[in-house]
Amino acid sequence: MSQEQFENSSQPGFDLHNFPGVHMAVDVAVMTVGLPNHDGRRELMTLLVRRPSGFEEGKWVLPGRFVRFRETLRQAAIATLEMKAGIFKITPRQLIVNDDPDRDPRGWTMAVGHVAPVPFDVAMKAVYEDPKFRDLVVVSEGKIEFKGDQQVLPMDQQRVVDAAVDYLRGRYDRAPDPKGFLGSRFTLSELYEVHAAVLGENYWSRDAMRRNFESLLEPTGEYSSGSVGKPAMIYRRARVMPSSAKTLPRRIQRPSKSTITKPEV
Repeated sequence: MSQEQFENSSQPGFDLHNFPGVHMAVDVAVMTVGLPNHDGRRELMTLLVRRPSGFEEGKWVLPGRFVRFRETLRQAAIATLEMKAGIFKITPRQLIVNDDPDRDPRGWTMAVGHVAPVPFDVAMKAVYEDPKFRDLVVVSEGKIEFKGDQQVLPMDQQRVVDAAVDYLRGRYDRAPDPKGFLGSRFTLSELYEVHAAVLGENYWSRDAMRRNFESLLEPTGEYSSGSVGKPAMIYRRARVMPSSAKTLPRRIQRPSKSTITKPEV
C-alpha cells in the first residue's frame, strides 16, 4: 500500500511507525533595551550565544536546543534560557514555528521560536558570567548588528527576531513599558527612551507619548537626582486602570520592521 493510499484508508488505528518523525527544537530571542549611549539613546538588543566545538563551531546564534524525550516546548524553552543563556525564573512566550524541511543541514528539524523580554541588568549578568560564549548585540531596523564577520543568523533564526520585535511593538504602543525594561519606577524621559528603542524614534514625540500614557501613570511624589537642570518627577504604572483609559492610545502609524527609519542627522 502506498503512503497516499494508507493515509486515505478508512481502516482505524494508524500505525505511527509509518510516519517519519521530525526533530523538534526551540529557539529563544532574549530581548532587552540597553542603557543610554553617548547620544542619550537606548537601543533594542538581543542575546546571542556562540556555538562550541562541533557543528558550525564559533557561529553566533540565538539560544536554542533540541526538545528532549517526553519534554514539553515550555520546559525546553525554560531549560534553554537556564542552560544556554544563564537566565532563570523566566518563562518564554511562543511566537512562530520554523518548519522549512531544508532549514537545518543536519536533517529534518522544526524549531519553535520564543521571546523572553528581560531587564538589561539580567541580560548583562548573563554575559558577564560567560563573555566568551554570550554577547548582547543591537537590533536595528529589525536586523542584527553583528560585531564580527558574521552577517546573518542561521536556519531562519532571523524570523524569530522579527517576530520578537513585532511582539514587543504590539505591546509598547498600548501601555507604558509593559515588559518592565525600566523596572517599576522611572522618569518620563526614561520611559520615552525605552519606547523609542522599541517603536522607533519617529513613532511618537515625547509630548505625544506623555499624552497617550498620562492616564496610565501615577507620580510617586519623588524626584530624580544627579541630573542636569530641574529634577524630574519619578512615576510608576497606575495600580488601577482609570475609567478614562478604556480606549487605546492615539497612534501616528503602526510601526513595522520595514517602515521605521532613523532620523536624519
